[in-house]
Amino acid sequence: MEACCTEDNIDWNSEVTTDLKTKTHCGISNTQGIYMTIVGNDEGETQFGEFPWMVSIMDSGNRFQAAGALIAPRVVVSIATSLAKRVKYMVRAGHWDMATDSDILPYQERSANVVLHEGYSRDSYKNDIALLFLNARFYRTMHIGLICRPPHASVTLDDYKSCLVVGWSPYPSRANNRQIMKSISSNLTKCGEGTQDTLLCAIKHCETCIIISNDVDINELEVSR
Repeated sequence: MEACCTEDNIDWNSEVTTDLKTKTHCGISNTQGIYMTIVGNDEGETQFGEFPWMVSIMDSGNRFQAAGALIAPRVVVSIATSLAKRVKYMVRAGHWDMATDSDILPYQERSANVVLHEGYSRDSYKNDIALLFLNARFYRTMHIGLICRPPHASVTLDDYKSCLVVGWSPYPSRANNRQIMKSISSNLTKCGEGTQDTLLCAIKHCETCIIISNDVDINELEVSR
């Protein structure tokens, strides 16, 4: 754990909180962490393995570009704003503290090609979505799994109440030089005047806010690889 937490902030679990035999479905969170539980995490730090579908997307210089979610063993969904065509990215699954390579369990890493939505507009953020197709599949482990995709046309704005926004700060913490995955509670609403009607904005102050477009049905995209 290096310097991320003191012994007073860690409750070491004698048993793993995840049963791989039952993790056959998507979207299952390890709310108490794996092997340990951090207590007193008042800065939004997640538990290790709490969100198994979260991945970090790095450029060729090992610099963090964006977060994404694993929707199939070889497919990640992310935002087009932070990515570019014809650029090779490295995608890491199971990484928790990006300031170290010494997490409790190792991460998996794959190279990926990016496909931006054909209707994406950098000016208006319309269709701000991208798929990354990996050179090889990620294998399910205790801290790596898939997120669920909603059924076609079943999601409404009311479903976005009390959401969790999960990701990493682009920079390590000044307090302890850690770069641990964090989560914040947020409600989503339609953005203000002058924006696309289909854009949603998070009602929460944060270092980096992401505008999400809800006019894309990712179920219609080819994600079976």
